[in-house]
Amino acid sequence: MHRRSFMTGGLALAGARNLSAYAPRKIQVGISKFPSLSPFYIAIERGYFKEYGLEIETQQLSSAAQHIPLLIKGELEASLTGASPALFNAVGQGARIRIVCGREIVGPECHDIGVLYARKDRFGKTAADPRSWKGKKIGFVQRSGVSEFFLDTILESAGLPLDHVERMYVGRAESLLAIENGSVDAVMASTGDAYRQRLTEKGYFREPVAARINPDFQYSYVLFGGKILEEPETGARFVAAYLRGVKDSLAGCVPQFLREFAASNNIDIKSFDQHCEFASTPDGAIHLNDVAKLILWGQRRGYIESGVQASQVADTRFWKQAQLVLAGKSK
Repeated sequence: MHRRSFMTGGLALAGARNLSAYAPRKIQVGISKFPSLSPFYIAIERGYFKEYGLEIETQQLSSAAQHIPLLIKGELEASLTGASPALFNAVGQGARIRIVCGREIVGPECHDIGVLYARKDRFGKTAADPRSWKGKKIGFVQRSGVSEFFLDTILESAGLPLDHVERMYVGRAESLLAIENGSVDAVMASTGDAYRQRLTEKGYFREPVAARINPDFQYSYVLFGGKILEEPETGARFVAAYLRGVKDSLAGCVPQFLREFAASNNIDIKSFDQHCEFASTPDGAIHLNDVAKLILWGQRRGYIESGVQASQVADTRFWKQAQLVLAGKSK
């Protein structure tokens, strides 16, 4: 776990409101370093959190499930992470954790969530038709993750049984090796996986199957836990700063964070410039229908306890008040 504190930046503070308008407040934020964090880092680099009196300290985590116990214990007050059974089960058991803002949505180009990478020597001319997947070994980063939800949805939409494929659960670091050495026939990519450039350059099929079945499906969020849930004004300022970062990202802004991510993963930064602005929910609204679909799927599969409902998991107060902050009608 890595900690990092931000109260610098200020690249876009010219003309900003008086910083004394807000009492200083430190917020511990859980993150996993994926390209989808670009709006968050834009908000840091351009001083939007600072403008609202917020000092951001990050803790880097490796999976969505790791965020939940830290939110429960109050060691984190905010997290930018994906959907997970751990989140929904915790809320069902009474934990004070809520989705307060929508983040990533499925798109055919940006990131690789729900994208099937397949070996051409195992699939022939195409991997686009799920019927051609019969008996194939499909690799996943983890059981019960969003990628498995997308696989099940794809198979069901094609009228195919869930055992149409053989599921292989491999770790994030091992998944690339698994497809390259042939121990799996394909991998269903998870958010943040740096597959595209490496595998497409080697001639693997890249099929954005989830985007065809579930276009614009929302699968990740801003979560709040702990004291900030009792501070609607503070939470609204956090959401407002993040949404300003989203707006800049959609306008083509590329943060230094993304350049560093690309360099460390040997990815051409131009691939992000062209496509990744389309992966964020533009207004940050929570897609409750998508939350409900994830919960229902998890309950059918035995990953999520019965009785949990989407309305329990989401708290729209912060997003609504953030609109007033952005309009200059609230401190």
